[in-house]
Amino acid sequence: MPYVQPGEVRDPIETVAFLRSVLEASSDCIIVLSRDGHPTYVNPLGLRLMEIDDISALHDRSWESLWPAEEAGKVRAALADAVAGRTSRFEAYGPTPRGTPKWWEVVVTPLPGGKGELHRLVAQARDVTDRMMQAQAHAAALREKDLLMQEVHHRVKNSLQLVHSLLTMQARTAASPEAAEQLAESAGRVRTIGAIHDQLCRGAMTLTVAVKDYLSDLAEDIRRSMASTCPERVLTVTADAVTWSAADVSTLGLVMTELVTNALKHGQGEVKVTFTHPPDAQGILVVEDEGRNLPPDFDPRASRGLGMRLVRGLVVERGGSLTVDRDAAMTRFIVTLPLPRESEPA
Repeated sequence: MPYVQPGEVRDPIETVAFLRSVLEASSDCIIVLSRDGHPTYVNPLGLRLMEIDDISALHDRSWESLWPAEEAGKVRAALADAVAGRTSRFEAYGPTPRGTPKWWEVVVTPLPGGKGELHRLVAQARDVTDRMMQAQAHAAALREKDLLMQEVHHRVKNSLQLVHSLLTMQARTAASPEAAEQLAESAGRVRTIGAIHDQLCRGAMTLTVAVKDYLSDLAEDIRRSMASTCPERVLTVTADAVTWSAADVSTLGLVMTELVTNALKHGQGEVKVTFTHPPDAQGILVVEDEGRNLPPDFDPRASRGLGMRLVRGLVVERGGSLTVDRDAAMTRFIVTLPLPRESEPA
Protein backbone atom coordinates (compact mmCIF):
# COMPACT_ATOMS: atom_id res chain seq x y z
CA MET A 1 0.00 0.00 0.00
CA PRO A 2 1.48 3.40 -0.96
CA TYR A 3 2.34 5.96 1.70
CA VAL A 4 -0.53 8.40 2.34
CA GLN A 5 0.28 12.05 3.01
CA PRO A 6 -1.49 13.78 5.92
CA GLY A 7 -4.92 14.95 4.81
CA GLU A 8 -4.90 12.71 1.74
CA VAL A 9 -8.04 10.58 1.25
CA ARG A 10 -7.33 6.84 1.05
CA ASP A 11 -8.97 4.58 -1.46
CA PRO A 12 -11.62 2.57 0.48
CA ILE A 13 -10.73 -0.55 -1.46
CA GLU A 14 -7.06 -0.20 -0.52
CA THR A 15 -7.97 0.46 3.12
CA VAL A 16 -10.12 -2.67 3.38
CA ALA A 17 -7.45 -4.76 1.66
CA PHE A 18 -4.78 -3.41 4.00
CA LEU A 19 -6.82 -4.12 7.13
CA ARG A 20 -7.62 -7.61 5.90
CA SER A 21 -3.91 -8.28 5.27
CA VAL A 22 -3.08 -7.13 8.81
CA LEU A 23 -5.72 -9.40 10.32
CA GLU A 24 -4.65 -12.36 8.24
CA ALA A 25 -1.00 -11.88 9.22
CA SER A 26 -1.77 -11.94 12.94
CA SER A 27 -0.50 -14.92 14.96
CA ASP A 28 -3.62 -14.77 17.15
CA CYS A 29 -7.26 -15.59 16.56
CA ILE A 30 -8.92 -12.32 15.48
CA ILE A 31 -12.72 -12.19 15.63
CA VAL A 32 -14.69 -9.17 14.46
CA LEU A 33 -18.02 -9.01 16.30
CA SER A 34 -21.19 -7.07 15.73
CA ARG A 35 -22.51 -4.83 18.50
CA ASP A 36 -24.70 -7.65 19.76
CA GLY A 37 -21.75 -10.07 19.96
CA HIS A 38 -22.12 -12.17 16.79
CA PRO A 39 -18.98 -13.07 14.80
CA THR A 40 -18.82 -11.42 11.38
CA TYR A 41 -15.21 -12.22 10.50
CA VAL A 42 -12.50 -14.62 11.73
CA ASN A 43 -8.99 -14.54 10.32
CA PRO A 44 -7.76 -17.78 8.69
CA LEU A 45 -5.35 -18.66 11.51
CA GLY A 46 -8.17 -18.09 13.99
CA LEU A 47 -10.36 -20.58 12.15
CA ARG A 48 -7.53 -23.14 12.29
CA LEU A 49 -6.94 -22.52 16.00
CA MET A 50 -10.66 -22.89 16.67
CA GLU A 51 -10.75 -25.98 14.39
CA ILE A 52 -13.52 -24.52 12.25
CA ASP A 53 -13.42 -25.24 8.52
CA ASP A 54 -15.77 -22.49 7.41
CA ILE A 55 -16.94 -19.31 9.10
CA SER A 56 -20.46 -20.12 7.89
CA ALA A 57 -20.57 -22.58 10.80
CA LEU A 58 -20.73 -19.51 13.08
CA HIS A 59 -23.74 -17.94 11.37
CA ASP A 60 -26.65 -17.28 13.72
CA ARG A 61 -24.43 -18.12 16.71
CA SER A 62 -23.38 -15.61 19.34
CA TRP A 63 -19.76 -15.48 20.47
CA GLU A 64 -20.90 -16.26 24.02
CA SER A 65 -22.48 -19.53 22.86
CA LEU A 66 -19.06 -20.78 21.74
CA TRP A 67 -17.83 -20.83 25.34
CA PRO A 68 -18.64 -23.25 28.19
CA ALA A 69 -21.43 -22.12 30.51
CA GLU A 70 -19.01 -21.59 33.40
CA GLU A 71 -17.03 -19.07 31.34
CA ALA A 72 -20.05 -17.18 29.96
CA GLY A 73 -19.92 -14.55 32.72
CA LYS A 74 -16.43 -13.47 31.69
CA VAL A 75 -17.49 -13.20 28.05
CA ARG A 76 -20.62 -11.16 28.82
CA ALA A 77 -18.64 -8.78 31.04
CA ALA A 78 -16.00 -8.26 28.33
CA LEU A 79 -18.64 -7.55 25.69
CA ALA A 80 -20.44 -5.10 27.98
CA ASP A 81 -17.19 -3.23 28.64
CA ALA A 82 -16.41 -3.05 24.92
CA VAL A 83 -19.90 -1.75 24.07
CA ALA A 84 -19.35 0.91 26.74
CA GLY A 85 -16.11 1.92 25.00
CA ARG A 86 -13.65 0.15 27.31
CA THR A 87 -11.03 -2.46 26.49
CA SER A 88 -11.46 -5.64 28.49
CA ARG A 89 -9.20 -8.67 29.16
CA PHE A 90 -9.83 -12.14 30.50
CA GLU A 91 -8.49 -15.70 30.48
CA ALA A 92 -10.86 -18.62 30.01
CA TYR A 93 -11.16 -22.26 29.05
CA GLY A 94 -12.81 -22.70 25.66
CA PRO A 95 -12.64 -26.05 23.88
CA THR A 96 -13.01 -26.13 20.12
CA PRO A 97 -16.21 -27.43 18.47
CA ARG A 98 -14.31 -30.68 17.91
CA GLY A 99 -13.73 -31.01 21.65
CA THR A 100 -10.03 -30.15 21.77
CA PRO A 101 -9.30 -28.52 25.16
CA LYS A 102 -7.96 -24.98 24.84
CA TRP A 103 -7.27 -22.00 27.05
CA TRP A 104 -7.38 -18.46 25.70
CA GLU A 105 -6.04 -15.08 26.71
CA VAL A 106 -8.55 -12.61 25.25
CA VAL A 107 -8.60 -8.84 24.68
CA VAL A 108 -11.89 -7.29 23.54
CA THR A 109 -11.67 -3.79 22.03
CA PRO A 110 -14.37 -1.43 20.70
CA LEU A 111 -13.97 -0.46 17.06
CA PRO A 112 -15.53 2.99 16.39
CA GLY A 113 -17.04 3.87 13.01
CA GLY A 114 -16.44 6.93 10.88
CA LYS A 115 -18.35 9.33 13.16
CA GLY A 116 -16.85 7.96 16.36
CA GLU A 117 -19.87 5.79 17.06
CA LEU A 118 -19.37 2.15 17.98
CA HIS A 119 -19.21 0.15 14.79
CA ARG A 120 -17.78 -3.25 15.65
CA LEU A 121 -16.00 -5.13 18.44
CA VAL A 122 -12.69 -6.90 17.95
CA ALA A 123 -11.68 -9.91 20.05
CA GLN A 124 -8.03 -10.92 19.96
CA ALA A 125 -7.71 -14.44 21.43
CA ARG A 126 -4.26 -15.90 22.05
CA ASP A 127 -3.96 -19.66 22.45
CA VAL A 128 -2.22 -20.19 25.83
CA THR A 129 -3.02 -23.89 26.12
CA ASP A 130 0.62 -24.97 26.39
CA ARG A 131 1.25 -22.51 29.22
CA MET A 132 -1.87 -23.56 31.11
CA MET A 133 -1.11 -27.26 30.66
CA GLN A 134 2.39 -26.74 32.00
CA ALA A 135 1.03 -24.75 34.97
CA GLN A 136 -1.49 -27.50 35.74
CA ALA A 137 1.20 -30.18 35.51
CA HIS A 138 3.42 -28.15 37.81
CA ALA A 139 0.59 -27.68 40.32
CA ALA A 140 -0.18 -31.41 40.22
CA ALA A 141 3.49 -32.21 40.86
CA LEU A 142 3.53 -29.83 43.82
CA ARG A 143 0.39 -31.44 45.27
CA GLU A 144 1.94 -34.88 44.88
CA LYS A 145 5.13 -33.68 46.56
CA ASP A 146 3.15 -32.22 49.46
CA LEU A 147 1.26 -35.47 49.94
CA LEU A 148 4.53 -37.39 49.90
CA MET A 149 6.11 -35.02 52.44
CA GLN A 150 3.07 -35.30 54.70
CA GLU A 151 3.38 -39.07 54.61
CA VAL A 152 7.11 -38.87 55.41
CA HIS A 153 6.45 -36.50 58.33
CA HIS A 154 3.70 -38.78 59.61
CA ARG A 155 6.01 -41.80 59.54
CA VAL A 156 8.85 -39.92 61.23
CA LYS A 157 6.48 -38.74 63.97
CA ASN A 158 5.21 -42.29 64.53
CA SER A 159 8.77 -43.64 64.65
CA LEU A 160 9.78 -41.07 67.27
CA GLN A 161 6.70 -41.90 69.34
CA LEU A 162 7.61 -45.59 69.14
CA VAL A 163 11.19 -44.92 70.32
CA HIS A 164 9.85 -42.74 73.15
CA SER A 165 7.49 -45.52 74.25
CA LEU A 166 10.25 -48.15 74.17
CA LEU A 167 12.60 -46.01 76.27
CA THR A 168 9.81 -45.25 78.74
CA MET A 169 9.07 -48.96 79.12
CA GLN A 170 12.76 -49.71 79.64
CA ALA A 171 12.98 -46.98 82.28
CA ARG A 172 10.16 -48.59 84.24
CA THR A 173 11.93 -51.97 84.29
CA ALA A 174 15.50 -50.71 84.71
CA ALA A 175 17.73 -52.55 87.16
CA SER A 176 18.80 -49.41 89.03
CA PRO A 177 17.38 -45.94 89.75
CA GLU A 178 20.33 -44.37 87.93
CA ALA A 179 19.62 -46.36 84.75
CA ALA A 180 15.92 -45.61 85.03
CA GLU A 181 16.62 -41.88 85.29
CA GLN A 182 18.94 -41.92 82.27
CA LEU A 183 16.43 -43.85 80.17
CA ALA A 184 13.63 -41.49 81.24
CA GLU A 185 15.76 -38.48 80.26
CA SER A 186 16.51 -40.09 76.89
CA ALA A 187 12.81 -40.71 76.39
CA GLY A 188 12.14 -37.06 77.21
CA ARG A 189 14.66 -35.89 74.63
CA VAL A 190 13.15 -38.11 71.96
CA ARG A 191 9.78 -36.58 72.86
CA THR A 192 11.37 -33.14 72.51
CA ILE A 193 12.69 -33.96 69.05
CA GLY A 194 9.23 -35.22 68.15
CA ALA A 195 7.63 -31.99 69.38
CA ILE A 196 10.10 -29.89 67.39
CA HIS A 197 9.46 -31.99 64.30
CA ASP A 198 5.71 -31.63 64.81
CA GLN A 199 5.98 -27.84 65.17
CA LEU A 200 7.95 -27.57 61.93
CA CYS A 201 5.37 -29.64 60.07
CA ARG A 202 2.14 -28.15 61.42
CA GLY A 203 2.10 -25.10 59.14
CA ALA A 204 2.88 -24.69 55.48
CA MET A 205 5.85 -26.81 54.45
CA THR A 206 8.33 -24.07 53.68
CA LEU A 207 12.08 -23.71 54.05
CA THR A 208 11.73 -20.79 56.49
CA VAL A 209 9.93 -20.56 59.83
CA ALA A 210 8.57 -17.59 61.83
CA VAL A 211 10.68 -17.85 65.00
CA LYS A 212 8.24 -16.05 67.31
CA ASP A 213 5.30 -18.33 66.54
CA TYR A 214 7.53 -21.39 66.53
CA LEU A 215 8.99 -20.73 70.01
CA SER A 216 5.58 -19.84 71.46
CA ASP A 217 3.99 -23.04 70.17
CA LEU A 218 6.96 -25.12 71.31
CA ALA A 219 6.80 -23.58 74.80
CA GLU A 220 3.12 -24.51 75.01
CA ASP A 221 4.01 -28.11 74.12
CA ILE A 222 6.64 -28.17 76.87
CA ARG A 223 4.23 -26.70 79.40
CA ARG A 224 1.58 -29.31 78.60
CA SER A 225 4.06 -32.18 78.73
CA MET A 226 5.27 -31.14 82.21
CA ALA A 227 1.91 -30.03 83.60
CA SER A 228 1.66 -33.09 85.88
CA THR A 229 5.03 -32.44 87.56
CA CYS A 230 5.01 -28.62 87.45
CA PRO A 231 1.31 -27.66 87.53
CA GLU A 232 1.78 -24.18 89.03
CA ARG A 233 4.74 -22.98 86.96
CA VAL A 234 4.27 -20.16 84.45
CA LEU A 235 6.19 -20.13 81.17
CA THR A 236 6.30 -16.99 79.00
CA VAL A 237 8.01 -16.34 75.66
CA THR A 238 9.03 -13.01 74.11
CA ALA A 239 10.66 -13.10 70.68
CA ASP A 240 11.57 -10.84 67.79
CA ALA A 241 9.52 -11.26 64.62
CA VAL A 242 12.13 -12.80 62.31
CA THR A 243 12.25 -15.88 60.12
CA TRP A 244 14.95 -18.54 60.18
CA SER A 245 15.62 -21.56 58.04
CA ALA A 246 14.00 -24.77 59.24
CA ALA A 247 17.44 -26.29 59.95
CA ASP A 248 18.56 -23.38 62.15
CA VAL A 249 15.25 -23.02 63.98
CA SER A 250 15.27 -26.71 64.96
CA THR A 251 18.64 -26.18 66.69
CA LEU A 252 17.19 -23.14 68.46
CA GLY A 253 14.21 -25.23 69.54
CA LEU A 254 16.38 -28.01 70.99
CA VAL A 255 18.47 -25.52 72.97
CA MET A 256 15.41 -23.72 74.33
CA THR A 257 13.72 -26.99 75.27
CA GLU A 258 16.75 -28.24 77.24
CA LEU A 259 17.12 -24.99 79.18
CA VAL A 260 13.38 -24.58 79.84
CA THR A 261 13.00 -28.20 80.94
CA ASN A 262 15.96 -27.75 83.30
CA ALA A 263 14.40 -24.55 84.72
CA LEU A 264 11.05 -26.27 85.26
CA LYS A 265 12.66 -29.25 86.97
CA HIS A 266 15.20 -27.49 89.18
CA GLY A 267 14.23 -23.79 89.25
CA GLN A 268 11.47 -21.82 90.90
CA GLY A 269 8.64 -19.46 89.94
CA GLU A 270 8.04 -18.11 86.48
CA VAL A 271 10.26 -19.21 83.61
CA LYS A 272 10.91 -16.49 81.03
CA VAL A 273 12.26 -17.05 77.55
CA THR A 274 13.49 -14.05 75.56
CA PHE A 275 14.80 -14.23 72.02
CA THR A 276 16.29 -11.25 70.19
CA HIS A 277 17.93 -11.09 66.79
CA PRO A 278 19.23 -7.64 65.81
CA PRO A 279 19.93 -7.09 62.11
CA ASP A 280 23.29 -8.48 60.95
CA ALA A 281 24.03 -9.90 64.41
CA GLN A 282 23.84 -13.22 66.20
CA GLY A 283 20.60 -14.27 67.84
CA ILE A 284 20.46 -14.18 71.64
CA LEU A 285 18.34 -16.58 73.69
CA VAL A 286 17.84 -15.88 77.41
CA VAL A 287 16.18 -18.44 79.69
CA GLU A 288 15.67 -17.46 83.33
CA ASP A 289 13.61 -18.45 86.34
CA GLU A 290 13.03 -16.93 89.78
CA GLY A 291 15.26 -19.31 91.66
CA ARG A 292 18.63 -18.36 93.12
CA ASN A 293 21.59 -17.82 90.88
CA LEU A 294 23.75 -20.85 90.31
CA PRO A 295 26.73 -21.48 92.63
CA PRO A 296 29.89 -19.53 91.77
CA ASP A 297 31.72 -22.74 90.95
CA PHE A 298 29.11 -23.88 88.41
CA ASP A 299 30.66 -23.95 84.96
CA PRO A 300 28.59 -25.11 81.97
CA ARG A 301 31.81 -26.14 80.27
CA ALA A 302 32.62 -28.59 83.05
CA SER A 303 29.09 -29.90 83.59
CA ARG A 304 28.74 -33.64 83.24
CA GLY A 305 25.00 -33.43 82.78
CA LEU A 306 23.84 -34.63 79.39
CA GLY A 307 21.56 -31.58 78.98
CA MET A 308 24.39 -29.03 79.32
CA ARG A 309 26.65 -31.12 77.12
CA LEU A 310 23.92 -31.29 74.49
CA VAL A 311 23.37 -27.50 74.56
CA ARG A 312 27.10 -26.85 74.30
CA GLY A 313 27.37 -29.30 71.43
CA LEU A 314 24.56 -27.57 69.55
CA VAL A 315 25.77 -24.02 70.21
CA VAL A 316 29.46 -23.75 71.02
CA GLU A 317 30.71 -26.12 68.35
CA ARG A 318 28.91 -24.01 65.74
CA GLY A 319 30.42 -20.72 66.86
CA GLY A 320 27.96 -19.64 69.58
CA SER A 321 28.32 -19.40 73.36
CA LEU A 322 26.58 -20.51 76.56
CA THR A 323 27.10 -18.40 79.70
CA VAL A 324 25.56 -17.85 83.13
CA ASP A 325 24.69 -14.26 84.08
CA ARG A 326 26.50 -13.91 87.41
CA ASP A 327 25.18 -10.38 87.98
CA ALA A 328 21.55 -11.51 88.09
CA ALA A 329 19.85 -12.37 91.36
CA MET A 330 18.11 -15.27 89.63
CA THR A 331 19.15 -18.19 87.46
CA ARG A 332 19.78 -16.84 83.98
CA PHE A 333 21.34 -18.59 81.00
CA ILE A 334 22.40 -16.53 77.98
CA VAL A 335 22.94 -18.30 74.69
CA THR A 336 24.52 -16.54 71.74
CA LEU A 337 23.48 -18.45 68.66
CA PRO A 338 25.41 -18.80 65.44
CA LEU A 339 24.26 -16.38 62.76
CA PRO A 340 21.72 -18.35 60.70
CA ARG A 341 22.46 -18.94 57.03
CA GLU A 342 19.22 -17.29 55.95
CA SER A 343 17.25 -14.92 58.15
CA GLU A 344 15.09 -11.89 57.58
CA PRO A 345 12.40 -9.82 59.28
CA ALA A 346 9.05 -11.59 59.29
